[in-house]
Amino acid sequence: MAKKQSQQTNNIAPDKEQAKPPKEEGQELATFNAPRLPYHPAIQERFGIDKSDWMALVTAIFPNAQTTESVVLALSYCKARKLDPFKRCIHIVPIWDAQKRCLVDTVWPGIGELRTTAHRTGCYAGRDKTELGPMIEETWDGNVKVKFPQWAQVTVYRNIKGNRVAFAGPQVYWLETFGSHKGGAPNSMWQRRPIGQIDKCAEAAALRAAFPEEIGNDYIDAEAHLSRHVDSREVETETKSGVSALKERLAEREKAQNGGNGNGETEPEPEPETTEVENEGRDDPELRDPETEKKVAEQKQKLQAAGTPKTNLF
Repeated sequence: MAKKQSQQTNNIAPDKEQAKPPKEEGQELATFNAPRLPYHPAIQERFGIDKSDWMALVTAIFPNAQTTESVVLALSYCKARKLDPFKRCIHIVPIWDAQKRCLVDTVWPGIGELRTTAHRTGCYAGRDKTELGPMIEETWDGNVKVKFPQWAQVTVYRNIKGNRVAFAGPQVYWLETFGSHKGGAPNSMWQRRPIGQIDKCAEAAALRAAFPEEIGNDYIDAEAHLSRHVDSREVETETKSGVSALKERLAEREKAQNGGNGNGETEPEPEPETTEVENEGRDDPELRDPETEKKVAEQKQKLQAAGTPKTNLF
């Protein structure tokens, strides 16, 4: 009996060994790294984003996102606007926060979202080719040389009661719009695509003019740097600082006049302090860096010398 069991065991063992799949030399199992930002199951419950979708979002769609909260904020924006985040319709852009003294993530719509919003109205009727101003070449920091159009303008069309109506956007000036480093030089994107970036900004301005109710005053990611690396809170702080500095200068001037001739002339009161910020500080010379302000002044002189009418963009 014992011999029979031994024989049966011997007969079964080879079969089991043959059932095992042959191991190929050099064969390796696939391994998956954890996502760059932590994932929470509530994200799938609320947005329908599983772990594999999350990996794609934080790696390819929102590579600049610093926290999970910023990606969730972007997903909430897309859900409210009925947008597909995988179509890159919005962007997460780090912006310097003066109060926190660090970069904070902010959500900005891309030009694709403005186009989508315009198309959804059923009234969008196309656009003209972008008009570009004369080409200019400027140098920053002695070695950053960029050739760019002075301005760009786009006209879009909207169907109103069966009529195709043209909406000419404003002339968007390159020197007032480009994204810059803290030193004042254009950032890498505006150096590589000086025409493409201003083209997007001009189209966005025209779409805002043609569809004010649908688009409102949404700025796109390419226009994020209109605030010169500051968000609305920092613009407010910088505005207050500028008023405070003005008061100090007036006080010093008054003191010097009193000490010089003794007539005690009183300087005019400074304008009241305000926290209202329009167009993200685009038209406020106090918010421009010195290098840009100098170049804007030079372009203004060139325009005046050429007999070009003055504009309120300077």
